[in-house]
Amino acid sequence: MYSAGWCGDCRRAKLFLRERNVPFREVNVDEDPDAEELVLQVNEGRRKVPTFEVDGRYFSCSPFDPYKLSAELNIPLNPGAASDGGAASRRNRAAARKDPGDV
Repeated sequence: MYSAGWCGDCRRAKLFLRERNVPFREVNVDEDPDAEELVLQVNEGRRKVPTFEVDGRYFSCSPFDPYKLSAELNIPLNPGAASDGGAASRRNRAAARKDPGDV
């Protein structure tokens, strides 16, 4: 993940990834001129952060969009969905369908 210390979108993206236990390596474009040049190159001359590299493919998530990031990385939108295979979601839907008088 190419980022910058001042970038709020980068902070949100890092939190999003950490909540889902997704490992990532961060490169600060303010401290690495080669990284800054790469970000400019892959974003048509725009200094867009965060920019992600996945298997040689680059994409920007600026402004931060959790739907885009989860789709691009093929990870769950909701943090708990990864750990239980969606079972909690199914239980919640089943509980919502139950009649309040059911025990």
